[in-house]
Amino acid sequence: MRTWTTIHQRRYRARKGQVSAVAVILGLLLFVAFIANFILAELPPQMTQYETDHIILVEDQLARLQATILAESLNASVHLALVSPVSLGSQADPPFGQAATSSVQTEFSSVGTVASYQISDLNSLPMTWDTGSACLNGGHGTCSTAAVKNFYNEAVNGTAEAITVSGTGASLFYNLTGSNDTVTITWSGPNMNVLNLVVNGNNDTVTFKKSAADTGSPRGSFEFYGADDKFILTPSGSHSGAGGTVLTVQFVGSVNGICPWGNLSATDKLGTFGTGGTLVNVSTTWWNSVGYESKVHTHTYSSGVETYQNSTGFQQCAFTKSNPTTFTAQESGGLLVNIYNHYIAQALVAYDQGAVVAQEAGGGSIVIDPPAISVTQQTAGSIGDVTLVNLVMTPSTQAGLSTASVMSKILTVSHFSVDASANQSLSSPFTFTITTLFPDAWWTFFNNAPSGFPSGSTCVTIRPLAAPYTCLSPPEGTVEEIVAPMIVQSLVVTDVTAQVWII
Repeated sequence: MRTWTTIHQRRYRARKGQVSAVAVILGLLLFVAFIANFILAELPPQMTQYETDHIILVEDQLARLQATILAESLNASVHLALVSPVSLGSQADPPFGQAATSSVQTEFSSVGTVASYQISDLNSLPMTWDTGSACLNGGHGTCSTAAVKNFYNEAVNGTAEAITVSGTGASLFYNLTGSNDTVTITWSGPNMNVLNLVVNGNNDTVTFKKSAADTGSPRGSFEFYGADDKFILTPSGSHSGAGGTVLTVQFVGSVNGICPWGNLSATDKLGTFGTGGTLVNVSTTWWNSVGYESKVHTHTYSSGVETYQNSTGFQQCAFTKSNPTTFTAQESGGLLVNIYNHYIAQALVAYDQGAVVAQEAGGGSIVIDPPAISVTQQTAGSIGDVTLVNLVMTPSTQAGLSTASVMSKILTVSHFSVDASANQSLSSPFTFTITTLFPDAWWTFFNNAPSGFPSGSTCVTIRPLAAPYTCLSPPEGTVEEIVAPMIVQSLVVTDVTAQVWII
């Protein structure tokens, strides 16, 4: 019979218990280390990617809403409500990676766009040609009477006219319509008052010879409408007071009563500026309708200072009268999606004033999908095509992880266009005044579109801001104004009113 002993075996069993406890602890430590490594090293990049993908998804979904409204506007008679989803929750990685929640809401009531523009009816002035002061009978001659306003309206082609003004303190108003003409104005009378010369035609040349002294600061303007025109200055002997003689030259290319016509003024030129004068200053502008502008360039010549620049925009043609009418369109409405991320900065994505805009917390904003604004070039000049979107919305919000449904239905669509002609023209910029939570995004958008917005845009602070905030970087939730003039010659406007609601 076997004898049971436990005294010596107890030591081995005790050691086995110690080994088991250590193994469990080591296993737990290994498991905890694995979890810690997952949470600290592997989970953040994965969740960062999920949250980034979610922002991109929401941007795409609001772009779909933008495209849906524009597509619906093409069939405005079909009043069908269409749905555009907005995913509020990002992807999760259970059990530790929680999804980021979001909220979608209507924009502030103060957000909106005001578009203003001016249309002018153009009428020819009742000019009586080949008539004027007796001293200029036939369009030429010498005017020696002091302190009078000499004038003449000349209609002639292919001739040379010589005009002399010798009277003290006299003025001259001379209108010429015709091509291939040469006009020479010799101003020998002291203390010139005012000179205004308007030339309407092609291949015309004007030479201004000024030889008298002035105690004041006389003014002279030379306006050319047409192509291949030329201005020459001979200031020998001309001396002015401290303000100098100020001469303004404008070249406005013109065809069929449209001013300016394309970049036709590029065919006009300045001739020689002579020597022998002092303080005879000349400012020259070439006008176009293709959105080309240049800074003012200053150059000192032997008798004074001359400046040059290219400008774009409406100019009234020679011998016409403009009767302007101002129009204003006001639009409002938009959607904001606040994305409350855990691993990356919170984001704000919006369907704002017809564009899709995105912003990170504490960072700048950008236009993701631009509004329906385009500019094309035609022979006569730029044509602007603008779609304004007005949203009729009931203030509402939805938050969480689900998918919100944004419904849209077209209420009305109206179209308007103005084509530049000899009878009517867009006579002011089509000016956008945008009140927005994203001023830097809109400012950048307009400043990166020089063909339609050659002057760029400006930010206008609605309320005073304390440093370090600025108009382009205001406190969160603050609206500012962006003013952007679109300078085009012809215009097509589509005004879309849509009902939008969140379910």
